Amino acid sequence: MKKIIITLYVLTSFALISMAQDCVPDFTVTSAGVYPAPSGAVCFEQATEGTMVITVKNFTTAGPGGAFTIDSVFIDSITNLPCGLKYSVFPNNKRLLTGEAGCIRVHGITNEPAGQYQVKIYGKVYGTPDIPGYEGTSAALDVLGLLNTPPLDYRYWVRVKPTGGACATLDVTPGSTVNKIASCKGIDNTSVNDINNVYTNLVVSPNPVMNNMTISFDADKSSDVTYTISSIAGQLISKSTYTAVNGSNTIEIDATNLSTGTYFISIVDGSSTVTKKFVKN
Repeated sequence: MKKIIITLYVLTSFALISMAQDCVPDFTVTSAGVYPAPSGAVCFEQATEGTMVITVKNFTTAGPGGAFTIDSVFIDSITNLPCGLKYSVFPNNKRLLTGEAGCIRVHGITNEPAGQYQVKIYGKVYGTPDIPGYEGTSAALDVLGLLNTPPLDYRYWVRVKPTGGACATLDVTPGSTVNKIASCKGIDNTSVNDINNVYTNLVVSPNPVMNNMTISFDADKSSDVTYTISSIAGQLISKSTYTAVNGSNTIEIDATNLSTGTYFISIVDGSSTVTKKFVKN
């Protein structure tokens, strides 16, 4: 009886987790990259609702010989999805700590021509020390993976097959001419939980900070926002609210009680997030 109760508890817990988010990562993967292997990914049938889940396993270091330790990566966007397909990211804050696994759920109905579409998964990377040319800047994860020795492959594809037809064999040759370009590229490839980033140009000053710091950012609308400070390990340190105005915004923050170390500050309003790393001395 005890074994049955435990089993039911585990199944119920998993069901609740599944209902609480759009996708569940494959926690069995141990190496950085994207899963399942592209050849085993779902093939969408034209004019038919479809769903696929991509597990993204964050890397732990970057650069030749692992010169940089990865603090976290924020998944920004996916480009070149066939028109009609949308995506959502888990965790909801789209932040993957070093070595952590997350997932992307792609779903919808597409009528794009049959074939393969090489998609790009973009993210902002934060490392220790700062990664020159990439720190806090959106870049394709495959490009970031190539910084490693040996390189990590973050390429991925979405395939479309004709109604009632078969899915063509995937060609993963770099730069393959078989790859198709979505007709709505740059227009319809938006995340269902990140439609237009309305907060930009987040600046922390001074950085490193000793006692008091100022954060400034631009907003393209007036709204109530939440600003949070979290540790490099993902622990929430503080959470406050602020009424942003359309245009330039400035918030004064007392950092006296923060311990020496590295932190992230984020501006969030439920549909948009902007993050900056800072150091407390």
